[in-house]
Amino acid sequence: MSARVPCAAALLVLVAACAPEPDTGAERPALELPQYDIGGDFTLTGPGGEPWSLEQARGRVVLLFFGYTVCPDFCPMTLSKLVQVDEALGESGDEVLTVFVSLDPERDSPERIAEYLSYYGIEAVGLTGSREEIDAVLVSYGGSYSLDEVDSAMRYLVTHSTYVYLIDIEGRVRHLFGSLDEAAAIESGVRQLLEAGL
Repeated sequence: MSARVPCAAALLVLVAACAPEPDTGAERPALELPQYDIGGDFTLTGPGGEPWSLEQARGRVVLLFFGYTVCPDFCPMTLSKLVQVDEALGESGDEVLTVFVSLDPERDSPERIAEYLSYYGIEAVGLTGSREEIDAVLVSYGGSYSLDEVDSAMRYLVTHSTYVYLIDIEGRVRHLFGSLDEAAAIESGVRQLLEAGL
């Protein structure tokens, strides 16, 4: 089954820190997990400045998103959600990998990205590359962004699409989580893939 997804609208969400809602134990509805005709393998610059390909994550569920290390809202909010997902999955979390692609290669070196991700304590791969390389990956995933200059001293914001892509063990996009989806929804989607062996 294939579904086409339009380019993601740029969305910037301001978020106040809050505690997650308690799990009531109620059964969560299953997500529809079609195979989307976006995405696919790519290679960018990973940890230590070495090439890293999505193909290297075969056999694991991947949670992919685009952002940048000085993002004031969506990126830290998303990583905080993914920490909750990892904690909720327990040992099954070892079968899941977070992949963060920077949209700010001018400021985000591999070292800076690795340091940023280390604050969250989950297994995550941070990627960068040339502007052209990153743009090609983002377009293939139906995303978009714009650079919004604040001043001329390299201070600017990157307004970007805010999907978290749920990718199965064969590298296929199976669901797109929006910025308002809670950690429980992401956990549910991951569990569906793991239980189905997808």
